[in-house]
Amino acid sequence: MKECPYCKTEFTPHPKVGKRQITCGEPVCKAALKSDNNRKWRQKNPDYHRDDYPRVKDWLEQKPGYLEAYRESHPEYVEKNREAQIFY
Repeated sequence: MKECPYCKTEFTPHPKVGKRQITCGEPVCKAALKSDNNRKWRQKNPDYHRDDYPRVKDWLEQKPGYLEAYRESHPEYVEKNREAQIFY
């Protein structure tokens, strides 16, 4: 038996995963683990995306109208992005 570091419940690790299983498997706990791992990775690699803007800008300049066409054909993306930018 192991204890989930997020919800503190005890669980039996899956036989194929064994000692490597960290969370109980509940979606909330798995999301918390992913968030922690992403935060740690960004702390270790702070410059990873720093020089990415010029590359993206050049790519978009070579494909005029791409973003407009993408947004038009993916309204769910536009709505999700709009909701993510709302500040409370």
